[in-house]
Amino acid sequence: MRAHAIMGLIHRANYLPDRPIAALEKQFVEEGGSSERLAARLAFRIGTR
Repeated sequence: MRAHAIMGLIHRANYLPDRPIAALEKQFVEEGGSSERLAARLAFRIGTR
């Protein structure tokens, strides 16, 4: 009984951090990293002058 409860807690502890990491990975793939965002912002500024 205790082993089952401990296994359940371990599963939850491993599962919870995976969700935010997956969301960050998806955001990075869709929007790019910081250098890609900076380049896009600079290109936008240059194009609007």
